[in-house]
Amino acid sequence: MKNYFSHCYPHAFEDDARIDQKFERIFNELEAPRVGSHLRVQAILIDLMVDVLQSIQSYRAESTHRDPKAENELRLNRIQEFVQNELHRPITAEEVAHLVFLSPRQINRLLQKQLGCSLMELIVKYRLEQAVYSLQHSNLSIEDIALCCGFTSRYYMYQVFRKYGYLPPAELRAHLQKL
Repeated sequence: MKNYFSHCYPHAFEDDARIDQKFERIFNELEAPRVGSHLRVQAILIDLMVDVLQSIQSYRAESTHRDPKAENELRLNRIQEFVQNELHRPITAEEVAHLVFLSPRQINRLLQKQLGCSLMELIVKYRLEQAVYSLQHSNLSIEDIALCCGFTSRYYMYQVFRKYGYLPPAELRAHLQKL
C-alpha cells in the first residue's frame, strides 16, 4: 500500500521515517486486534490521507513557480517509469493522467512533442522491448511471456510483433538464441 501511494504521490512520502512509523502502527493494530483497533486504524489512515492531501497542495503551489520545461521533463519521467513498472497489467490513460495531474489528451500531446508517440504507442513499445528481452533471456513459454508483458494472449502478442515488423515470437527466440 505504501509503495502504491509513494509511487502515485512521491512528494507526500518525503519523510519516510514518519510514514513508515504510521504504516507500522497500522500493521501492529491489524496483527493483534483489540477493542477499538479498527477506530485506531481509521484514525491513522485519515492522518495519512491528510499528509497526502497537504503534500499535493504544496506540490501544486510549488509547481506554479517551476520552469514548464522542467515540469514536463519530470512528468515525462514519471510516465515512463510508471509504464515500465506496470507493463504486466492493463494501463489506462486515465490512470496515468491522475499520476501526473494532466488530462489524457495533455499526456498524449506531451508524449507526442517529447517522444513522437502517443501513450498507447509508448506502452506497446515497452511491452515489445520486454517481450524481446524475455524471449532472449528466459525459458518461459511464449504464452507466459505474453501475459507477463501485458499482452492479452499469445496471439495478440504475435499480431503486435507482425505490426511492428518483428519476426514471430518463436522465430525471434530461435534467432536470438543463435547469437
